[in-house]
Amino acid sequence: MIVDLFDLVFLHQILHNVCQKEKTYTSFPVIMGVNAFRGYMDELRKLHNSRSSGSSDLKADKLNGGGNAYQGNASSAGAGNAGSKSSSKSSAKQRKAASKKSRNRKKEDEVFTSYEHEFVLSMANIYTVCEVCSSYMWLMDKIWVCRRCKLTCHKKCAEKVHHTCRDGIGGGKGGAAALQSKVIFGAPLSKLVSEECRIPLIVEQLITKIELKGLYTEGIYRKSGTSSKINELKGAFDACGLDGLASGGLLDLDQYSVHVLAATLKLFFREMPEPLMTYELYDHFLWATTVSDAAERVQIILNHIGKLPKQNYDLLERLTFHLARVAQQESANRMNANSLAIVFAPCVLRTNKMMQMQEKLNDIGKQTK
Repeated sequence: MIVDLFDLVFLHQILHNVCQKEKTYTSFPVIMGVNAFRGYMDELRKLHNSRSSGSSDLKADKLNGGGNAYQGNASSAGAGNAGSKSSSKSSAKQRKAASKKSRNRKKEDEVFTSYEHEFVLSMANIYTVCEVCSSYMWLMDKIWVCRRCKLTCHKKCAEKVHHTCRDGIGGGKGGAAALQSKVIFGAPLSKLVSEECRIPLIVEQLITKIELKGLYTEGIYRKSGTSSKINELKGAFDACGLDGLASGGLLDLDQYSVHVLAATLKLFFREMPEPLMTYELYDHFLWATTVSDAAERVQIILNHIGKLPKQNYDLLERLTFHLARVAQQESANRMNANSLAIVFAPCVLRTNKMMQMQEKLNDIGKQTK
């Protein structure tokens, strides 16, 4: 401790010489002097601890933060406080860094739930279309993707989703009963067709009306309709029911815009409990898109289409002919075959397998080929 006091005197002499040389007795910065003193006392405390490393008092001193070694000495107490402040600052920085990492981790794992959809935050790495507003989502955009039904939309559009997740219907207790209670939207395709009526009446009515008044409408199937009107039309179809449609109880579709009719048609395909091109053939269709030869690729796809159930095949054929008519008017509606594929592929071709988000987004590019 005598050596330590000698060091203190030596430090005082250094500060005195600096003030004398610089002639800064009255204006010497107080903070600079305090910081220099704190740094010196930290080094002094470390030196003292290293000299007393074999004693039991040192262990107690370490547990208590090193403050007891200088008890009773005013200068040494100041050094202990300085060391505690330095240690607390370091701990605060560590806590702040850990908190930031925790917030980032929570942000990555953030889940937004709506109508049984479980949206997770992702980043668009391919050119695709929002399934809510039908506008484009650019590369590197922040997007929501439902990890159940794979519905993809802008972050701002997630709150506009007002239809139930198709893959969330059977997940809970009573899911089978809920599925059976579906009248038109979300009902199995086998329930909507018969020997006399091979195409669901809702699809036939919507397609007919769209072809009558919307083939030349710019952005057909791409531009969004009004959400409230879409929900209204959906509810009207479900209220009318199969019997009402079969008995000729046609709804007044003229009161709805073409974009509302188009969005309702997409919604019907999106809410089918099993996609039109079936879960079973999903991997086969995606594999076919990897074939480089165009003629061979088309032939393989046609072979897989031939494996579809009869009711699925008939409905896919009707939809394909309709979309071909839309594409023929590309000069007016600005919707070519590729644009229509980008919009409709997620509605009719999807999987029920658990996949990484990156794999799901990569599959979207294959679906549109």
